[in-house]
Amino acid sequence: MAEILEVIMIVSFGASWPMNVIKPYRSRTAKGKSLAFLLLIFFGYIAGITSKLINVFHVFN
Repeated sequence: MAEILEVIMIVSFGASWPMNVIKPYRSRTAKGKSLAFLLLIFFGYIAGITSKLINVFHVFN
């Protein structure tokens, strides 16, 4: 389960950065960040933190 969460983290980070570059290119402005970008980054962090917590609790059992 921890490995799946790490993959989710990597995929969400990998998908969010190109999306963050495409938006300003299309709109011709560099103002702000898109909500989808921020949510994808947040989701990636949550998946990564959960993965690490699962690994820590697995070591103690």
